[in-house]
Order: sequence, then C-alpha cells, then structure tokens
Amino acid sequence: MIKRIIWGVIISNLCGWTWANNKLLNLREINNKKIITSYFQIFEDKSGKLSLQEVFTSKDVKFQAIKTSNHLHLGVSNSVFWLKCRLYVPEITFLSQKDYILTLTDPSINYVNFYIIDQAGKVISYQKSGSAVKPMERSIFSNQIAFSVKDLKEGDYLLVLKVSSRAFLNIPIELELDEIFQKDSMMIYLLLGGFYTIMLLVIFYNFIAFLITQEKILFYSFASLLFFTFALSTYDGILGFYTPLVRNLQPYISLEGLFLSSGMVFLLFFNKNFLKLPSQTLLNKLLNICVVIFSSIFVFSFLNNILAIYSLIVVAPLCLVPILWSFVWAYRNKAPMSSYLLTANVFLTIGAIISLFPYFSHIISIWWAVYGLHIGYVFYVLTISVGLLVRFHKTSLEVVRKEMQILKEKDKKRIEAEKNAELQRIMQEKTNDLIKQNEELKKLNEELDRFVYSISHELSSPLKSLIGLIQLMKQDKNPDNLLMYLEMQERSIKKLDLYTKELTDLLRNARLDIDKSRISFRELLNEVLNQRKTDVGYDKVKKIISIRQDKPFVSDKNRLAIILNNLISNSIQYRRENVQAHVKIQIEVNKEKAIITISDNGQGIGKEHLSKVFDMFYRATEKSQGAGLGLFIVKETINKLKGSIYMHSEINVGTIFKIEIPNLYQTEEVLEPQNSMN
Repeated sequence: MIKRIIWGVIISNLCGWTWANNKLLNLREINNKKIITSYFQIFEDKSGKLSLQEVFTSKDVKFQAIKTSNHLHLGVSNSVFWLKCRLYVPEITFLSQKDYILTLTDPSINYVNFYIIDQAGKVISYQKSGSAVKPMERSIFSNQIAFSVKDLKEGDYLLVLKVSSRAFLNIPIELELDEIFQKDSMMIYLLLGGFYTIMLLVIFYNFIAFLITQEKILFYSFASLLFFTFALSTYDGILGFYTPLVRNLQPYISLEGLFLSSGMVFLLFFNKNFLKLPSQTLLNKLLNICVVIFSSIFVFSFLNNILAIYSLIVVAPLCLVPILWSFVWAYRNKAPMSSYLLTANVFLTIGAIISLFPYFSHIISIWWAVYGLHIGYVFYVLTISVGLLVRFHKTSLEVVRKEMQILKEKDKKRIEAEKNAELQRIMQEKTNDLIKQNEELKKLNEELDRFVYSISHELSSPLKSLIGLIQLMKQDKNPDNLLMYLEMQERSIKKLDLYTKELTDLLRNARLDIDKSRISFRELLNEVLNQRKTDVGYDKVKKIISIRQDKPFVSDKNRLAIILNNLISNSIQYRRENVQAHVKIQIEVNKEKAIITISDNGQGIGKEHLSKVFDMFYRATEKSQGAGLGLFIVKETINKLKGSIYMHSEINVGTIFKIEIPNLYQTEEVLEPQNSMN
C-alpha cells in the first residue's frame, strides 16, 4: 500500500502525465503496425545504477523528447537509457480483445526491461528481453526483442523501457497487432533460416575443401566467412539466443568488434592470396598495415567496447582505399579471377547501402531493407565460391594437361623399358622359383629327417624297455616278481600305443579332407569322456560341463574329438594331487562358430615354455608320457578347420585353452552325425 501511494505521488506530481513533446499514444491509431519512437522521451543514466523508483523521484533526472520519427541512434555507450511513453487505451469495445506487441527491431541490444504502470502508480506488467537474456526468461520466446501489451483496461498508462548494451545502440520502437507480429516473425525466421543455412553449407564446403587440398586461400575464405557470419548472427540476436557462452560474454566484451575485426583480418589475407599480389609492392604493405590495425581492434574488443566499435567505424572506410586499389591493380594486371572478386564486392556494397535506408529515411523498415546486408552478403559469398570453383577447376585442368604430356613422354620410355624389364622379370621369377623350391625342399628334408629320427627314437624306446624286461624275467627265478614285470611291460606297451595313436592322428589330419557332419557337442563330449575313463586319475578330477547349443553346428567330428581328447587328457594327466582337481568344459554355439573353453587348476606351464608348446616334439615337462606331439596335433587340427586357439597358463594355478571353430552349417546337405569315433 505504501509503495502504491509513493508511485501515485511520483506519477501524478513529477510526471503529471504532461510531456515535453505533448504526444499521447492512442491504441485507436494502431491498425496494424506503427513506429512509435517519437512518442517516447529519453534519459541517459551514465552511472547505470538508478532503479525505476529513483529515475522517477530524483530531481536530477530530466527526460528529453525524441525528435526522430524512425530510428533512435545512440551510438556505443556503457550508460543505461530510460525511455517513457504515455499510452491511452480506449473503451473495451474498440479493442475487441486485440493483443499488441511492442518491439525494438534491433535484436542485438543486450538488456531491455519493460514496465507498464497504471494511473495509480502500480507496475502491472514487468517483462524483459535482449540478446544477453536467457530465452526462457524472455517475455516472448524469440530472438527478437518483443513485449506483450494486452489485457489493459480503458485509461492512461505509462510505458517504460530500460535499455543497456555494449553494442551499437539503434532503437527503432514499433507497436503492432499480435497477428501482424506473428506473420512478420515467420517471414524473419524463413529469411534468416535460409540465409544461415546457405552460410553454414558454404562454410562447411570451404572447410572440407581446405582439409582435402590444404590450400591457404580456402582456409582464409573459411575463417572470414565464419567470423562474418558470427558477427551477423550476433546482430540478429541468433548467436546469443542459441549459445549460452556468447550470451554470457556479451555484457563484458564487444562481440561485434571481435568478430568483425577477425573477419577483416582473414578477408585481407584472402584478397592478397586470391589476387596473388607481389610481396614487395606498396599495395601489399598497405594491406599488411590494415591487418595489424584490425588485429589491434581484436584486442580492444576485450578491453574497451567503445574504442573497439568506433575504431572499426573509422578504420574500415580507410582500409577500403587499399582494397579498392587492389581491385584496380588486379584489373590492370589482368589477374585471374579478379572479376569474381570485384562482382562479389559490388553485391556486398549494394546490400550494405540498402541496409542503411532505414537509418537515413522516414520510410517504414520493410524486410528487404532491414536485411539488405544479409542478401548482399549471400550473393557475395556465392560469387566468391563460384570464383574459387572456377579457379581450382582451371588449375586442375592445367595440372591434368601437364601430367598428360609427362605421361606421354614416359610412355615411350616405359614401352622400351618394359620389353627389357619383362625379360628380366621372367628370368628373375624363374630363378626365384628355383631358389624357393630348393629352400622348401631343403626345409622339408630337414623336417623329415628330424621327424624320422624323433619317431624312430620314440618308438624304439618302449620296445627296448620291453626287451630289457623280458631279459630280466628270464633271469629272475622269483615268481613273486612276475606281476611287477608284467605291469612294467604294460606301461611300455601303452606308451608305444600312445605314440602310434598320435602319429596316426597327425597323418590323418594332414592327408584327409574335412568330413562335414552335424554335431551334438553333448554327445561328442560324452564319447570323449568315456574314452578317457581308463586314464590314471580320471576319477580324481571333477568335471564341470556347460554346453549352450541351440543352433545346428557342422564340422569334422573326428577332428573335434582329437582336439577334445588331447586337451582333456592333459588336464587329467597334469593335475595337482594336493587340491581338488577339476576340469571345466564350456561350449557355446552360434550360427557363425563354436567357442570351446577348457580350463583346469592343474600344474600349469611356465612362461618360458608358452611360446613353444605347440611345436612338434616339444615337451614342457619331463613327466610327459607322449612324444611331444599332443598340442602340435591340436594346433594343426584347428588350423585345418580354419579355427583359432588361445592359451594362458600359470604354474600351480592352471591352464586355459580357448578355441573358436567356424560353423560350416549351410543350406546344402551334410552328412548325418556319426554314431562313434574312429
């Protein structure tokens, strides 16, 4: 209640609803859209700290009439500007429930607060917008600075705007019907959407082209387009609307100065490279000076926004002199593609001139005038892009022509050289084939000699043991020792049988083709375990079996049995006596392969032996009963099936074998599973 009384005193005594320009904004006058800038009065708060109440209570605050009827140009300032306008709302029947939108058609302004105050001094509506305001906090969700004026009863009201920005302040104020605003917004969205879509495509094209060709000119084009597009999107309020980082930086640095100065630096580099200016000319040196100046403005953008913006305003026209001079130089020297650069800059200049119409005339700002710079810039970019395409096309044609000449000359020499080279190649190939065959024969002979020697040694060893035992039996007359001799003979015979079985498996694997048949791993594993029941220690080893087979599997049953027999036999033979021995067999089948994992907690194999355990006749321990062929046969058998094997082992921890066998199941007919294994 106290605040309402205070505001009543403020409004009635200080403002008195009497204005220096004596203008009253009547909603009856707003049929569709109207520029209402001249209806406002303005006050500059240089401290930037005054509140709404202080602005209307302080005796030092004096509002001035706005004389312009279109755009209010305030330049670059760190001050806060207060604008007020008297609004009269006629009878409700006239309004017919119409809603109005008040817009500041410069979307680059950082902060705008909007107040509607009634005759009692009460703030009946508070809204905010601006390029540095979060989209969700804006009164109207749009990149434009717009406020809703609706639900007002008949009477007088006070419209108050609080404006602050680090950008160039240009404040055209419009009041329009909501439906007109929506139509205009749709037109703006379509225009800006098309514009930035084209720009993003061209920027992306230049970037990809630079990555492919590594041409500096394409990088300069990419960088200048990127920064100029950033500058325009900052002016349009797009970059701040969609980018939190930019929104947060706007109150502290001059983004327009930063983007424009960066774009000019790369544009100057682009022009120099495009026109291929000699480095020692005065023109090139002047352009280098411009590069240094714009680089300084880039630094000013972080330190002083006013200095940065006004430096751009002063320097940009001055730098047009060497830029125009470069066009004249290019024309006189008939520089390639200079016509494209000249045409592009004509488009840009026309667009810039059109965009200035709303600033220097009293006409209503129609879209083609407001966005004239955008249109001119699109034609500029497209013209430059066409020029680059033509330039690289001609360059590529020239390169192709020279390469064709070089190729023709090379062809003559190549044809002559090929005749001699062909003869030398044939002779060399035959020589290499003979050398290779000799080396292979030598290697095969060495392997055969080693194989025959090892096999003869392994076979003769148990035979010699049998002969020795028979001699001992003849000499020993004690009948009590007969059983001992027979057991020893049995062990020698079993050892001999193991050697012959390993040799048979090896030869079969090498000579026989793959015999396809459907396989049930559960049945196959049961057969293998039944064969191993006679092994010493079989009952002492716990078998943990897990089989998941819901897909048909086709492979060579006998070869799979050989693999399983050898690995399970090793787990039983090399168990540890001081722990509960176990062998874990896991089999998983899918439509591509079977994954077989066999692990145990046996004696394990030392790291020094792991790289050799798959070699022929290699024994990792003296306790081995075979000829050192077991794991060699496993490896060769898996290779025959085009599978793979992985092994991991640690002493007194155990050994893990992981095997993958391809599934040969296809639509063609395969053999039925065999009932037994040979």
